[in-house]
Amino acid sequence: MGMQMSPRNKMVLLVALLFVGAALADDDLTSRVTYTDGPISNFIWCGEQGDKEPVLALTQKGSVYRSDDDGFTWTQISDKFPFAIPNVNKGGVTRMQKSPVDNKIVVFIGTDGQNWITEDCGRNTRLLSHTSTLHEIKFHGVEKSWILAASWSICEDLKNEPCEVSKRLYLSQDLGNTWRKVANYVVQFAWAWTDSKTFPMIPRERFFVTYEPKGKGHQRTSGWNEKVNFEVCDDFQTFKTVVPRGNKFMITNEYIFVAQVDEVDSSQVSLLINSAQEPEFDFNAIDLPSRRLREHGYTILDTEDGQVFLHINHQGEYSQFGNIYSSDADGQRYTLALKNNVRTLEGQCDFEKVQGMEAVYLANVFDQEAIGSIKGKGGSLSTDTGSRRGSDSSTLIERFRKTVITFDKGGYWKPLTPPANDVTGKPLRCDDTDCSLHLHSHSSKLAFGPIYSTENSLGVILATGNVGQYLSSRPDQINTYFSRDGGLTWYEVAKGSHMYEIGDHGGIIVMATDQKATTTILYSWNEGLTWDNYTFSTEPIEVENIVIEPTNTGEKFILYGETPAGKGALVALDFSTLHKRTCLKPDNPKDPDSDYEYWAPRGRTKCLLGHQITYVRRKREAECFNPEEWDRPEVMEYCTCTEDDWECDAGFVRKTEDGPCVRADGKQIDYTPPVVCDNEYEVSQGYRRIAGDTCYGGVDHSPLRLQCPGFKVLAKTNKTLLIALLVIIFVLVSVIVNARWIASVKEAVGGLLAGSTSRSAKSDRDYIKYGSLGKAPESAEEDHFSQVVFDDEESQAEKIDEEKVAAKELKAKAAKKSGGSGQSDLLN
Repeated sequence: MGMQMSPRNKMVLLVALLFVGAALADDDLTSRVTYTDGPISNFIWCGEQGDKEPVLALTQKGSVYRSDDDGFTWTQISDKFPFAIPNVNKGGVTRMQKSPVDNKIVVFIGTDGQNWITEDCGRNTRLLSHTSTLHEIKFHGVEKSWILAASWSICEDLKNEPCEVSKRLYLSQDLGNTWRKVANYVVQFAWAWTDSKTFPMIPRERFFVTYEPKGKGHQRTSGWNEKVNFEVCDDFQTFKTVVPRGNKFMITNEYIFVAQVDEVDSSQVSLLINSAQEPEFDFNAIDLPSRRLREHGYTILDTEDGQVFLHINHQGEYSQFGNIYSSDADGQRYTLALKNNVRTLEGQCDFEKVQGMEAVYLANVFDQEAIGSIKGKGGSLSTDTGSRRGSDSSTLIERFRKTVITFDKGGYWKPLTPPANDVTGKPLRCDDTDCSLHLHSHSSKLAFGPIYSTENSLGVILATGNVGQYLSSRPDQINTYFSRDGGLTWYEVAKGSHMYEIGDHGGIIVMATDQKATTTILYSWNEGLTWDNYTFSTEPIEVENIVIEPTNTGEKFILYGETPAGKGALVALDFSTLHKRTCLKPDNPKDPDSDYEYWAPRGRTKCLLGHQITYVRRKREAECFNPEEWDRPEVMEYCTCTEDDWECDAGFVRKTEDGPCVRADGKQIDYTPPVVCDNEYEVSQGYRRIAGDTCYGGVDHSPLRLQCPGFKVLAKTNKTLLIALLVIIFVLVSVIVNARWIASVKEAVGGLLAGSTSRSAKSDRDYIKYGSLGKAPESAEEDHFSQVVFDDEESQAEKIDEEKVAAKELKAKAAKKSGGSGQSDLLN
């Protein structure tokens, strides 16, 4: 009789089989596969940045795994989490969230009212004292012990209260050891201090909520609600209404946006804006070019340089498209930037910023002629929610998506230039003037690889799509494309759709098919010049994603997916032995022995946003690694202004792509002065400088500065004459003052000599207006001479420049493809 295995030994064997992985290697790289209890749903890199940064992985079955060696070995840690009831393992983890203050602090949101927190990347965990299932967590941006959390009430827990299901907001100031309820019937909440860049005059205790102050019964969970207000709390106790009927909001480093429900028509909303860096509030509705279009919802797309890209849904709840508007540098006045931008029902828009590059964006639009034709035939423009993801059975309008790109922040959009050849070298037939490259984005519901770029891989873009008149959803027509110059030139690098990742500052690209289970990956070390195959597993895996540490500068990747049997698979890939050396002479690209070269991005011209930046990047054929901490050198050269540096001002449009900006209502520019006119007033010529543009001289569309009726000034006098005039005035005043002072002294001395003790008349000096020489001007207009004196050119005496040239702040890179879009919707 064979030996019987004990239950304990069976369990040990099962765990061993669960984690066993095949370690594979060749001359260039090594890999290892680890199997988990289910597919992976989330990743977090925690701890101090650098080599051997701990990684946490969450499975769809609620288990948490930890790796301390870049994914080569994994340990399940959630089975050791403490439970409220000893010896009873109830539920699992549904979400992980990392603190923005301390990367080692992670909260694990669990089921059945059990939640955990770790302060050392999962080495040790403890229960949060909160006894409800938390649905949202918001860490403070500076105070690492402060947490806001929301939980929905459960009728079973309301023993002494009527059953009223609502969202309750709780506060902890000791990292989850104790909690207290601060609000009920909450819709949304956020700290004012989102990070350390927040303006210091704002109280650290400040947080915002949208909620029903007088909420009763079950809380509404959808649609706009006129009973919900946007409120602020500065002391953890008292709330103050800031925007009545303010339903949803978003906070950026520059602005606070609030969607306010119309007082009469609750299906209509307005978008209000306020500075995020001021302690007091002065919300104002944004200024749009037309109020004839209804506003059903908003998506904030980008806020770089203070300029806002805003998508507005004008059609209604089930609309598949809207218009994109761009603001001035203050985020207040908007002009139309792009019509018919594709959107999902959830408000995610096909709009992508090319990371690491200025002013370059990609977007998908619906063909205007197709929309008009469908409307004319009485067709539907709404989404058919029953269509299968990735199939070609979508609604009629979805077949008319096109991709466009801008190199000047939305001033001019153009189709993507298709590759000359396919991956096999065969010429692509794209002779039609309406033939171009089209790429998949959010509206494809992750059926294919997304548009992807990173901050540290300058100019590199990966995407999936097709060449033709419109974007296709047929898998057999989709291929993978690559650009190394920010979207100006494209190459087909693989047949079919793939998932991809970038490492070594763009020096290593890894991808795998995402349409079927596979055992191989493709990788390139020379930015797509050549591609090599590598077999990472003997068992096929359906690849869900490929990820790398957040800076994209390392050489170690993690691929994850699912086996045909339903197990999760984690594949560690190590490319650190691919090259034998580190790249040489990044500071001297002109040296023939340097592994680097100069590269300057360009769009329609060599200048982008009024300047040309020349970067240093590794040569494609250089077989070496970029230093991981490499600070990429760059040189900036300013350009003279051209038409590309100007966009239409609010209320103005271009009738044709390269045409002049004219009033949207068709009328002529109105030069009539305002009713209250103080010295001078401004009249827009229909243009404004693009936010962040640094050009000088050249084409000048600055607003005209005109004199108010009855006010005369030497507006056209050049600065030399004005300086001379000021000197003459100063000398004359000095002479008059001195003469009158001398006369008064003589008068006083004369009186003393004559034995006089009083004066029967006022002294002349009582009438000298000393105040006008020393007081500050009561308005900027009073100092008009200084304004003219410091202008660069004589012609500037008639005009003012709205935009100030300021140092550009690099924004944090957008959410990675595995973690979100980086967009924020303010939708119903």
